Amino acid sequence: MIISSNEQCIEYEEDCIKVYMNKNGKTIDSLIMLMENILVSYGIDKARYHGGTLEGTSIQKLLQNANRIFTDFKEEIIKIITEKSTLKIVDKEVSHYIEICTLFDSLFSLSRTPPLEH
Repeated sequence: MIISSNEQCIEYEEDCIKVYMNKNGKTIDSLIMLMENILVSYGIDKARYHGGTLEGTSIQKLLQNANRIFTDFKEEIIKIITEKSTLKIVDKEVSHYIEICTLFDSLFSLSRTPPLEH
């Protein structure tokens, strides 16, 4: 399959997830709830007054705990997906998100650090 846009890529991935979830008697809602429960266990709650999106301190907690949070996500996803090729993709994607969050956490930390005086 040739993917010509980000939207097509996202649609394709969502379709794949639906197929795996249906095979295992899971619903998308159950996976979302599972992931949200993991976030809540780290003190991250989507602010309802912000339309259900993450806000400043929640994002900061997410970035600071990215390795553990995304590892927890991966462990739960692995319970659903059984094909080795897909498990490799999950592992690669989780590692990618951990790296991105770590990078942003470092950048934001540097931006809050006062410059050294010479």
